[in-house]
Amino acid sequence: MTDKQLVIDCQILQTPAFDRGMGKYTLSLLIEFLKQNQESKQYNKIEIILSKNLIIDKERLTLIKTRLNGASISLLDLPTNIAEGTESKYSQAKKVITQHVSKKAEGQVDFLMMAPFFVGFPSVFPDIDAVRKFTVVYDLIPQKIWFLQKIFPDDLYFRHFDLFIEADGILTISNAVRDDLLALGLPEDRLASIDGAPFNRALKPSYKSLSNYSKPYILMPSAPIVHKNNKRTVQAFALFNKRNSGKYRLYITSSFDDKTKADLGGIADNVYFTGNISDEELASAYHEASAVLFPSLSEGLGMPVLEASLYDVPVACSDIPVLTELSKKGFYQFDPTNKLAIANSIDDAVNKKNWSTHRDACRRTTKKYTWDRSAKLLAHKLNRPVANTLSPLLPLHIIMPQPNGGTPAGQLGEQLYMLLQKKSSVSVEFNKKHKTSTPSYVAHLMETDSKIRNTLELIDRVSILKRGTRSLKLVYKTEDGTSATICLRAQIKVKEKGLGIKSWTFKNNKGRVLSLQDISELIEGKDRK
Repeated sequence: MTDKQLVIDCQILQTPAFDRGMGKYTLSLLIEFLKQNQESKQYNKIEIILSKNLIIDKERLTLIKTRLNGASISLLDLPTNIAEGTESKYSQAKKVITQHVSKKAEGQVDFLMMAPFFVGFPSVFPDIDAVRKFTVVYDLIPQKIWFLQKIFPDDLYFRHFDLFIEADGILTISNAVRDDLLALGLPEDRLASIDGAPFNRALKPSYKSLSNYSKPYILMPSAPIVHKNNKRTVQAFALFNKRNSGKYRLYITSSFDDKTKADLGGIADNVYFTGNISDEELASAYHEASAVLFPSLSEGLGMPVLEASLYDVPVACSDIPVLTELSKKGFYQFDPTNKLAIANSIDDAVNKKNWSTHRDACRRTTKKYTWDRSAKLLAHKLNRPVANTLSPLLPLHIIMPQPNGGTPAGQLGEQLYMLLQKKSSVSVEFNKKHKTSTPSYVAHLMETDSKIRNTLELIDRVSILKRGTRSLKLVYKTEDGTSATICLRAQIKVKEKGLGIKSWTFKNNKGRVLSLQDISELIEGKDRK
């Protein structure tokens, strides 16, 4: 029998994220995946990689071993605190993981990275061509809100985009995140959504824990991050509560600093902050709430919406793509940039307007989104052959007007870079810099990754030239001096409310919409010997 093994980087379980979304998602998904693997025998061996240098107290380690039985645990001497000595620590991590994986017995080895963007430790793949590499991506929110609120240092966050190029398969927690990665230029055949499920499915409400919660109240799971839309939503709650003679309270979960609490509390009366609460208390909070309010401008999945649906609680939430993906009819949705629209939806939710229709739709959603289903989707993706349909190309140099993914020229340049990097050595040159609301990951990678620095060699070049605000001209020149021109017209495909983000599609002179693959094939179709 062929020895088929899976190695999973689970260092995220040794960080404070263990009690938050990424940690809970990782544990929930892998518990079910390991259970199914014991029956399917998809992998002969599954190994969990942890670090000797992150939190690894006996209680946490025992919990991980108990919950993830069916897998062996290996503690490796991996570096932490990557804010200092960043490059050397990434090199060290790459060396340690490569050496460890290379010792595996002959046969197929797959490597699954559970937290590619976490900055508490270096996220790296083993440097072994024969090993198939997969990762789970939760969202691109830090990039989306970059000029509104920087969550991570530039060099620590954007360097992780290089992992997309290394990965043979990228798993996302929603189709909305998958679409975000497609907009980066990643090939569709390397992406797959595996969804997720409520964390609190098995919890029973513990009413005693809610003795200090005064009814009636609205529950707002949130965090002190700009995409959570807190200020505008508290203003909307003030409008709603004024209509209702001030009888409702708004309970906001998660940990906020004193200044933020004072600022938000000064907007409206009856606003209270619970701090971080246990799963049991959260289950009770959902169960007893008049409605759950979830006003985010962007999300990877929207776990509070799924959790609230378990308890037949009306949900008022943003009409952003990922929440509409969960259910088109289950929630009382609103434009998250419109305070009056938010207030109106809260009213509809607490009064249970057309409730039977919404409740039935929510129940269909909770039946669909289960960890059993997500684990099966993960197993299916890991079992599929890795896409290898791209032929190698000669080195390519892309010249683009500005390092900004929010403009047509900037987006197209980045997309071509991401798509073609897997099969060619691609370098980038900016002939004009222009800072706007969407950052360019290519610009940051060029500063930190030597393999894509500008070169002066005579190689094939694609120049993206602006003819107007939405008109582009691609000038393709080969190393032997021949050239060809492709003219494109850009139009807005997606504009995200509240974040100022635009995504573009491109048409040729005949008005036909060209996919990114179409455009790259036009480039690749030239005589490139």
